[in-house]
Amino acid sequence: MEPYHCILDLYSLKHSLIEQGLARHSHSLECFHASEDAQSIRDAVFDILRPCDHFSIYSIIVEKNKVNPTIRDTAVLYPKIYESLLKYVLLQYSPDVYSDLVIFTDAIPLKKKLKEVEKALKTTISKELPPGHKFTILHHQSKSHYYLQIADYCSWAVYVKWERGETRPISAIASNVRSEFDIYQKGKTKYY
Repeated sequence: MEPYHCILDLYSLKHSLIEQGLARHSHSLECFHASEDAQSIRDAVFDILRPCDHFSIYSIIVEKNKVNPTIRDTAVLYPKIYESLLKYVLLQYSPDVYSDLVIFTDAIPLKKKLKEVEKALKTTISKELPPGHKFTILHHQSKSHYYLQIADYCSWAVYVKWERGETRPISAIASNVRSEFDIYQKGKTKYY
């Protein structure tokens, strides 16, 4: 399946829902956003994502109450999490297969937090990428980028599984899930 295939399906779904008038009930449907979309829209999006086999889901689960207060600040925690995730993801691919890495993030409205995230990503990627490989980090609003909307749906599916025990969303994209690593699974101390 070509990467653009499910993008075209999402585009068609969006305009079909607008024509049906369902968009009025789901934040005007400017974009797909799992936590805000009506259940019927979420179901339709997951129906589109189910057969798509051109993306992989790698996730790290962080139980915030197990994070030691000395590293809970995002400027300290994010680099640790990104390093664990990116190190694992990059190990899955031979450096011969790629020379450039492009990372898209959702636009982060708080400039301070954006700088923290970008610094954490740059520090981690610089350490983990083989010599001679280049990378670019782009911060786009998710409403402008269907792949960020897909990432939102995948993240939401992982979140509701771990937070609420709701497995229906993750089961729709289960063939794409490569890892759900609970980074503090062995931690017994809860700080709050």
